Amino acid sequence: MATAKQFLEAIELQKLVSSDVLDELYEEYRASGGAITAEALAKKLQSRGLITDGKAATLLQASSESFIQVGSGILNPANPTPVAPDDPFDSDLETKKTKGGVKRDAAGRRKHVQKSHKNDFDSPLLLLGGGALALLALGGIALVVVMNLQSGDQLLESAQSAYASGSYAQAREVYEEFVEDFEGNARWSEARVKLAVVRLRQQTETASDWPAALATAQQELPQIEDEEAFSENRGEFASILPRIARGLADSADRASGGADFDNEKVEGLVNQATEALTLVNNTKYVPKSLRDEREVTAINDLLDRVARRREALDDLGKTLTAIEAATSSGDIEAAYKARTAFVDRRPELRDDPRLAEKLAAAVEAERSQVKFTPEPADAVTTEAESPVALALPLVNPRRDGAATADGVFTATFHGVTYAVNAADGTLAWRRPVGVRLAETNAVTLGDDRLLLDHRSGELVRVNAATGELIWRTPVEGPEAPLFEPTIAGERVLVASESGRLWSFDAASGARVGATEFAQPLRSAPAIDAETGRAYVAGQQSSLYTLDTESLECIGVRFTGHAPGTVLTPPLAIGGRVAIIENTGAETSRLSVYATDESGVVGSQLGEWRLEGIVSTPAVVSARRFLVATESGAVYLFEVTAAKEGAPLTLIASQPAQPGEKRRRSVVESRGEVWIAGEGLRRTAASLADSRLAPRDLPDACTGDLFVGPIVKNGDAVLHARVRKGAPGLTVAASDSRTGRLLWETDLAAPPLGAPIYSDSARAVVASTVTGQSHLIGPPEVRARQSTQPDAEPSRPQVFDAVARLASTDSALAKMGGGEWLAVRVAPRAGSRAVSLPGELACEPVTMGEGVLTPLAIGQVHLLDLAGQPLATPFQPRVAAGSPIQWTKPAVAGPVAVLTDGAETVYCLAIDSSASASLVERASAKLPTSAAPAAAAIVGQQAVVALADNSLAAFSLPSLDASGTLPLPGAIVWGPYAAGDVALLATADELVAVNPSSEPAIAWRAPLDNAKPVGEPLVDGDGVAVAFADGRLVRFASASGDASATLELGQPLGSGPTAYGPRWLVSAADGAVLVVTHP
Repeated sequence: MATAKQFLEAIELQKLVSSDVLDELYEEYRASGGAITAEALAKKLQSRGLITDGKAATLLQASSESFIQVGSGILNPANPTPVAPDDPFDSDLETKKTKGGVKRDAAGRRKHVQKSHKNDFDSPLLLLGGGALALLALGGIALVVVMNLQSGDQLLESAQSAYASGSYAQAREVYEEFVEDFEGNARWSEARVKLAVVRLRQQTETASDWPAALATAQQELPQIEDEEAFSENRGEFASILPRIARGLADSADRASGGADFDNEKVEGLVNQATEALTLVNNTKYVPKSLRDEREVTAINDLLDRVARRREALDDLGKTLTAIEAATSSGDIEAAYKARTAFVDRRPELRDDPRLAEKLAAAVEAERSQVKFTPEPADAVTTEAESPVALALPLVNPRRDGAATADGVFTATFHGVTYAVNAADGTLAWRRPVGVRLAETNAVTLGDDRLLLDHRSGELVRVNAATGELIWRTPVEGPEAPLFEPTIAGERVLVASESGRLWSFDAASGARVGATEFAQPLRSAPAIDAETGRAYVAGQQSSLYTLDTESLECIGVRFTGHAPGTVLTPPLAIGGRVAIIENTGAETSRLSVYATDESGVVGSQLGEWRLEGIVSTPAVVSARRFLVATESGAVYLFEVTAAKEGAPLTLIASQPAQPGEKRRRSVVESRGEVWIAGEGLRRTAASLADSRLAPRDLPDACTGDLFVGPIVKNGDAVLHARVRKGAPGLTVAASDSRTGRLLWETDLAAPPLGAPIYSDSARAVVASTVTGQSHLIGPPEVRARQSTQPDAEPSRPQVFDAVARLASTDSALAKMGGGEWLAVRVAPRAGSRAVSLPGELACEPVTMGEGVLTPLAIGQVHLLDLAGQPLATPFQPRVAAGSPIQWTKPAVAGPVAVLTDGAETVYCLAIDSSASASLVERASAKLPTSAAPAAAAIVGQQAVVALADNSLAAFSLPSLDASGTLPLPGAIVWGPYAAGDVALLATADELVAVNPSSEPAIAWRAPLDNAKPVGEPLVDGDGVAVAFADGRLVRFASASGDASATLELGQPLGSGPTAYGPRWLVSAADGAVLVVTHP
């Protein structure tokens, strides 16, 4: 009767069920501890219809000896053909055909023995005689067999004893002798299988010759797989074969990881390991019940790793070739890109010595490419010629006070640098320097300040107290972005994005020359004053060491940073150099390097991960430095003095903060760290938990956005910010002890309308969108600024429209509001809020001595400055409660033209026949359903801009349609009356329209992406137009030719107005510019 294990093996070998069912049966067998019977397993298969009852009975009735493995199948229990009673010697005769009863080949395998056929001439006598003879022979043979069995058993016991003691060589010798000399022994099959086992054990355990062991297994297993004793030794093969596979896989792994990598050798080992696994997975040799699947998985994982490494090493070879080729051709950027791309793909080979060798060659080639070229140029000590005769900034002291601080504090905002006195916040000077996405800060040089003028591409030195020019020198023109000046002893260094580091004499301003790099630069250099070394980070990959005197490159360190990821200058502190690389949208990395005795950057000492990207320079104080990220994380580090151990100590930090990411500035004051971003924060380092703990700050400026660096000066912390909801810049000083604001000064509030000259006040009137109105007379001209407004609102407000009445009176309004601010600046200055009959639907405009005020409720009023009616309001016929979206009226004398924002245009006039009233002179339907915009009156014609890129013209006062003129694009400015034409602008062109009975384009002028601002000024036979980029252009009214172009050098915020022989115009920061024109 078959055992449960034999039953399962028979099922597996005959493949009677699926592998899943077989796994389930084996699991049940193991779970029972071998106690389950073959009958129980057979019943399970029968109940599921997986084997027939007959097949189950056949398998169960087989004796354990009858299960003989043959190829991939199993012989059913042997059923020898019965011997007939009259053939008693047949079995003996058959036995005598081979020695020991079984015929075998040279390798010890069974040979098929064909039965002899009966001879037709045999007689009974011959058979009887032969039988007697056979009996005698058998007796002799039996005697020999008994003797052989006794000596063979002794030899086999000796072999087994040697095998058990691990003497595989001795065991092998004895087994080989037995197999050769005792082929007929009943235990010959056992010895033959054991011989194969011993040969494999000797090669795996004694010699660890894995390729030889595989060859032996591949030779031996087919020869013994049909032996009766094979099944009894499956446990041996289940142990040996995985070991061979693992040994070959380990050899492949070691060979693929060595410096002397031989791909052919590795490939051979991998193939052999795969072949060994094939033997392991062959159920004839290792049944599933004996196979260690975890070991098989581990071997496959190892081979997968080898495959990945081979692929990586092949990639490495191609990369090394590419780096070498790029280096030879001088394309260092390509060499670095090849290396960076490879490390991104294969980070495990980042430190491969072959890669380092090729990289070192590229670095040395790059160092040889960095050359200093003398390009001398003398400095100029006079200002450049400008049509701006005078610039008068408008200042609004928000809070008066005094701080214990000296000198000036500078802040750059929207292309203008402001210097305020640190003690009281008064404005010292204002200087336009050109707009840049990232403002460059002024740098202190003795009692002066160094600035970069991005308009002309010049390095400028000014007196810090007065702003007067000391010298200015061209760097390399206005096109290349320049980075903050850096002082290096008697030199000033300026880095350019073009890849040059310029050197200037600090005293005279004379330009010496430039060191040119093989790649662009993205930040200023760092200076080590003790060693006289400058450290420059390239746009990617490289950190250069230069001599500050000669600007000779004396070393290049490959850092591997990606293009454009280092946005701030390196740090040079205590013999260490650090760079901060932005490694993603949310993280950055601080890397620290050692320097040798000559100050050249050497090996990397460590790196620190930071939360958020870094876009503002670190703040250095002795051996400490502060780093702030845009995510609000702040780190206070100290450079260690010891040469061994960690190069930095993290003293304290603040984690990333919730909210929008933005640039942040930090400063250390009185042992505390001040942090400026969205609001102001004061913290103190807690040494117990290395945390920057918040401290009370009474004036935290919550919600305000800080710009530029914050500075410690005396007992004050100076800063600049944009107050929440208030355009412009507020410069202030906070007491470093109490945290309270000491003084505040508002600057750079945008203008509200154009400045105008008042004949009655003999002064210029200018207003800002924050509601301050200034009267600028001789004292302000002498002071070159208006130090405080003459009138302002009682509460903070932002206005978007102004209507000038008398030359000193104005109504400041906000669209949608129900009031305006009535302002008078002379003879007695003052302002007050005036309530209106309803909410404003559009901008109010001056009409005669009053303000034409269209309201959302549908009425159009004519009011005086105090809000009192000057005429009965006009009320069109509309459904009750239906609002009207009036458009800005155009006024010419007593006539006004405006639309209802939908389909009708109205002509209104003041009827003074009885009591004054606003009356409708005419109305007309607009020619299209496109939404109307502003209107303009030119002579006896009115034009209305339509949203379908057309202009509708009407005759006055009847509003008879004159025609519709298609335009070359959407109207972005205008229309305005300009002499005999209506002037408007599309995105690409300035267009003059002749609004005659048939409107036509009079002329067109290209704008080149310039944007007109404010209203044009009719000037004789021309018209002057202001542009936001800082130009004033006079166009001939008849032809559109640009007869004069004035470059004012600063952004503009209003159109021009007449000021005697000069023009007045407001800069974008509200400063009043007096302009000399041809």
